[in-house]
Amino acid sequence: MALDIVAQDIIIDETIGFTDDDIDPSGNTNTTLQYLLGLGTALEVAFKADFVQATGDPGEIITSIVLTQNLDGDPFSTTDGVLTDIRTVDGNYVWLFQDSTDPNVVIGVIGTDDPTFEPDEGGALAFSFGLGPTSSTNADLYLVEYVPLRHPLGGDSNPDDRIDLTDMVFASIEGTSEISFSGQDAAPGNHDFYLINSPDDASKQLLVIGLNGGTANVSKQGFGVDNQSINPGETLQVDFVTGGDLNAGTASQIQYDNHIETITEAGFTINQITPSTFDKRVDITITTSNNTGNDQGTNFFDGTATNPVDIVSIKLTGESGLAATITADGDYVTASGTIHVSGLTGTGNAVTITGLDNITTVDITTASPMDRLAITGVDANEGLDITEFHFSATTTNAHTEEVGSLINFDDDGPTVTADGTVSPLITDDTDIPDTASASFAPVFSVDAGADGLDGVTYALDVKSPGVDS
Repeated sequence: MALDIVAQDIIIDETIGFTDDDIDPSGNTNTTLQYLLGLGTALEVAFKADFVQATGDPGEIITSIVLTQNLDGDPFSTTDGVLTDIRTVDGNYVWLFQDSTDPNVVIGVIGTDDPTFEPDEGGALAFSFGLGPTSSTNADLYLVEYVPLRHPLGGDSNPDDRIDLTDMVFASIEGTSEISFSGQDAAPGNHDFYLINSPDDASKQLLVIGLNGGTANVSKQGFGVDNQSINPGETLQVDFVTGGDLNAGTASQIQYDNHIETITEAGFTINQITPSTFDKRVDITITTSNNTGNDQGTNFFDGTATNPVDIVSIKLTGESGLAATITADGDYVTASGTIHVSGLTGTGNAVTITGLDNITTVDITTASPMDRLAITGVDANEGLDITEFHFSATTTNAHTEEVGSLINFDDDGPTVTADGTVSPLITDDTDIPDTASASFAPVFSVDAGADGLDGVTYALDVKSPGVDS
């Protein structure tokens, strides 16, 4: 899948007031935000519209975007936390968990100063953030901080340093793509079977054989039996599999690893009716089933044990296209004439469509997963050529990108500014010994910031040690 994710920075600032992406949550009724606010007393709240945006190529359907913990798209666990390098001002590490109630929310649970000791997932929170999907491709992000976080560098470094969650938070797309198989990718010649790789995903394969005594014939002209067409009484059978190595051969050479067990949407395109006459139409019967095993060689070729799978709907596009999805038996008027559907009502395992024109794509949806599709010519005179087969595949981790580096916390550490007036100290050598004293504290303005202070100490030093005054 040619999918992509674009994400934006979100910055929450501990400094009092609304800076960067800070917002005033008062009156905001967003359910995600209200849930986060209910997890603790908010120190600051930030919001970023369209924090993540997903895109895909035509034919790719994005169903959702979720936050995950790694490039493999593994979701955060509700019980097994991920250690971060962020610490609270008390020195305690923060661990990331998926919220036990809302899977779109990640919580930062406060642990101890021991990074090997994982806290209970129900502990106090340092922060939390949650995706608020606005569509299947876009999601906002709300970020709430409950306690101040430690200034990471210490010493004389910038008290407003930015810290983030680099390599600890990822965004993953769940998407559906169409996996297609073309006759032009088949091995040349006539064979008992063909194993065709998909150009969309080489790990997905189509295993093709002919039934009822016919031999499959697949070429760039299309899929057929014997003479490249599916003639009356002939059946072409295709199985959706993985792991095969030999792209064609005799029945005894059929080899693959497994059937694909997740398909509920599949189809094919009729590219020609034979004999080819503009006013002719063709009748076909479609059956779907699910293999109970992964038989090889002649055991596969001679017929395998299957369970029938019901077809529940049909979608036609092209010359015999119909705007509506067909879910019941009956006559349907198309631009190229009236078609009739039977066998769909009820069990719907063997569905017959009569009156189909060429250049028509037939898509079916099944009630449960299927891995085998068979097409039989049932017309009294006409046959058909099929140019391609396809199925829809849903992937939970179709594409993942790192976004933790874009979730930023601007620290608000203590600052000291020497903006006061230095009190002069004057001694008089006329009367020795003589002393003078004054408080230098008013010289300095101290702002504890959100991090707070343990105390303030003062020290006196000389500008140039060892130099005559």
